[in-house]
Amino acid sequence: MTFCISMTSSTPPIPELIKDFFASNSILSWFFWGVLLIILGIVATLFLTGNVHKLLNFFQQNTFILIRIRLKLMLRISFG
Repeated sequence: MTFCISMTSSTPPIPELIKDFFASNSILSWFFWGVLLIILGIVATLFLTGNVHKLLNFFQQNTFILIRIRLKLMLRISFG
């Protein structure tokens, strides 16, 4: 990433940072785009096959499990 040195601000504005992240060839960027494409592919397949209700039912049934997993991850990140 390239940053311009400015007299008024030591860091570039947020949109520039986001643009640099998505334009970079870092592993994190590749991972993000890969996950995004996989999710879009699954959703597109469900729409094309008419199984959208199955996806909605899955999220309704597993909402508490997903929330519990998120809380565990947050606790592990914050407390090590």
